Amino acid sequence: MKRTLKTASVDVVCIGERIGGLSVISVAGRYFALATLTPSSHNASMEEAHVFTIDVAQDARQRGRYRWSVSENMKVRDTSFYSFTTRREAQADADKFVEKLKAIWPPPQ
Repeated sequence: MKRTLKTASVDVVCIGERIGGLSVISVAGRYFALATLTPSSHNASMEEAHVFTIDVAQDARQRGRYRWSVSENMKVRDTSFYSFTTRREAQADADKFVEKLKAIWPPPQ
């Protein structure tokens, strides 16, 4: 299947072929492979979903530092005891905390 799209400066030809699982297009006589969309890792069924959510926010008492809070069913369950220098550090610590909760949390019935 071949389609040509007219743009202001260049023609884009959609070839529709798949080479090694990738779609191929031709732009101004050059061929480009288009990346495929990888499935999201968040497509778990509802039975596997846990009820914990993480919120990372700036610390109200210390400017430029971050704290996390973990909510269970939209109610705050735990907050970080320490503040962190970056949002990434706070997120990593919260992720570790939630993994520990999931390990001891009974699976949904």
